[in-house]
Amino acid sequence: QTANPVIAMVASPMADCNYPAPDLQPPANFNATGCITDVYLRWLEAEGIRIVPMSAAWPDQQKKELLDQVNGVMFLGGGLTGSDLEGFVADVSFIFDYAVQNPGFFLWGTCQGFQVITLLLMDSDFSAMTCDYVGMYPSMLPLDFTPYQTNSVMLGLEAEKLGLVFDLETKNSTLNWHHCGITPDNFKPTAANARLISTNVDTVGKPFISAFEIVDGGKNIFAVQFHPERPQLIYVDNAIGHDPSTYAVSTYLAQFVKTRLQLNNHSFASQETVNSLTLDNFPHQNLGWGSGFYWINV
Repeated sequence: QTANPVIAMVASPMADCNYPAPDLQPPANFNATGCITDVYLRWLEAEGIRIVPMSAAWPDQQKKELLDQVNGVMFLGGGLTGSDLEGFVADVSFIFDYAVQNPGFFLWGTCQGFQVITLLLMDSDFSAMTCDYVGMYPSMLPLDFTPYQTNSVMLGLEAEKLGLVFDLETKNSTLNWHHCGITPDNFKPTAANARLISTNVDTVGKPFISAFEIVDGGKNIFAVQFHPERPQLIYVDNAIGHDPSTYAVSTYLAQFVKTRLQLNNHSFASQETVNSLTLDNFPHQNLGWGSGFYWINV
């Protein structure tokens, strides 16, 4: 399984499956429990990573059975609010704790997934997150690196060698699509030693944290507020960057995910088992302009 690692994507609950097409419904006679935006699958499959879905609502024992076989987990972007978000964070806390307690096990969060990991780092202190960021739907931005960046596993020496650090800090190379975030002043992790890599500001100058990693003691946890998976693959808004430097960042981060998944030796009993579980087995709905999603019933 090392050559083509397997990552579990936590499906968005049904409360989060009505964007961006609220009138769409799952296929008839398909008892959907959630959805997964297909761009995440296409981004990672291009690097030889296989994807299986999992549900945040599973009992902890069922989660552990899958976590013991996959090489990592991804928390996706989304738009949950209020009690729906609070319930989701509580449901995935077991996954976060598993990643913290098992060195080498990979955990990644994008956008809302980034916020979920941040909240779990801070004992689910929802008061630390504000949802009044302006002009971010969408917005292409460079990163404002912290002094830690030169030591970063994700965006340090290897990214520097490829010229990506220069692109990331001088060009509009990261796609933001959010109105919630955490200010640097509110970022006070207690559950693990998170290293802040970068920050940004919205169109009115309000700052937010945009990338961090947890790597002490062999931990393998990374999170970004921006969307590296979208620029190469979707065309729903002319503001989305489609230039070579943005594509290079996207490809680099997909390859980075693969190398980090390969740091543990988790494995399924057989390839047939993996093939029976992959996301390709679930119904797909095309929304056009590169956008679509899979309906999930796990």
